[in-house]
Amino acid sequence: MNIREDVRSKFIMVLVIIVVLNLQSCGKYDEGPAVSLKSKTKRLAQTWDLAEIDGETPIEDFFDSYSYLGTSFEVNDVDMEFDFQEDGDFEIDASYNVTIESTYYSYYGGSYTYSNDYNIDINIDGVWEFSSDKEDIEIEFDNNEYADYLDDFDKREYKILRLTSKELKLEADNGAEWSFES
Repeated sequence: MNIREDVRSKFIMVLVIIVVLNLQSCGKYDEGPAVSLKSKTKRLAQTWDLAEIDGETPIEDFFDSYSYLGTSFEVNDVDMEFDFQEDGDFEIDASYNVTIESTYYSYYGGSYTYSNDYNIDINIDGVWEFSSDKEDIEIEFDNNEYADYLDDFDKREYKILRLTSKELKLEADNGAEWSFES
């Protein structure tokens, strides 16, 4: 091996090490990815199905079945989607199936039970944008009927923990981690 080939191989090795070290520090989000060929907007702009909140299914996290004075409430199914559009439009579509069962007792000793299933659909519109450093997503909700029932429901900010074409993981302002799948 002559000196020229030896210098060339060492130069290539040093160049590879520099590139590898730089790629490892490229990742903007805590859980990755380190490198992506798609822009952040292209990866985010799609419909995301809510899979988990803090490691639990949405039913486990949002709702507990409970009973009060002979009436029980049970949530059987929750489906929630976040839809981010490239133009900045945003929409939440959620549907719930709730069973309410009531037992009524007669003064004369008899009783009967009434049970009914209800399907509840919720649609909330708004707009989204990245924060200036693109580490957070800021969502501003349009005026909607739910704002009257929920405090501080006009604007939310989520820290991006992971953003790939198939996975989205956000941290809400209360610290809860929301995991989505495309």
